Amino acid sequence: MAIRRYLAEFSQADIDEFDARCTKQDGFRLYDQQTKCQFLDEMNLCRLHTKGVKPSECFWWPFHVYAAADGELEIRLSTSCCDGFKAVSDPLPFTNQIALQAGEIGFDLLRTFRKFYAGSYGTIPAARLSTS
Repeated sequence: MAIRRYLAEFSQADIDEFDARCTKQDGFRLYDQQTKCQFLDEMNLCRLHTKGVKPSECFWWPFHVYAAADGELEIRLSTSCCDGFKAVSDPLPFTNQIALQAGEIGFDLLRTFRKFYAGSYGTIPAARLSTS
């Protein structure tokens, strides 16, 4: 896993914390941010952003891919973790890019991910994904 390889440059304590926060699922690892992601620096900026190992879910922020009630996938805009959603005036460029990346990851894997972690943010729908 790319994040674990990146952490090897630092300390065993960083690797141990990462491992303690992760649970292995079918095809992915679920990372528990707890009260704060371990990769945020003192200015709340992501240390992984420039290293090429930042998870897609984090790159997409404040958008997230969720499973709708009918099992289809939709892109939602987070409204509860911060006010970042207020800066989005036109979601279309973001949702188009997320839809492409979601297809590359695999819709079945994203559905499986959402079965294990339904999500914890208040959201508003931004786009529906065509998964068929």
